[in-house]
Amino acid sequence: MDLSSRMDIKANNKAVAEMYKIIGEIKDDDEQIKNIIKLLDDDSCSSWLAHQLLEKIEVDSAIEGKCLKIIKKLAKENYGEQVC
Repeated sequence: MDLSSRMDIKANNKAVAEMYKIIGEIKDDDEQIKNIIKLLDDDSCSSWLAHQLLEKIEVDSAIEGKCLKIIKKLAKENYGEQVC
């Protein structure tokens, strides 16, 4: 994503809003939550999913740990050792 591009930012914001909508729609459905948690193993969506699961859904400690690991890896890749 090009942060200097209004179009890129607008498209990203729209995608984020849609992702929050999905999380909101499934937050009370244990079966759907189990299905979406499987996506934590998919690098194309695990970073947004890890954040949103922790923010919007109460997950067990194993899933919380997995989400935190993904978030720490992302932080380290983007900001270096000082973050983690």
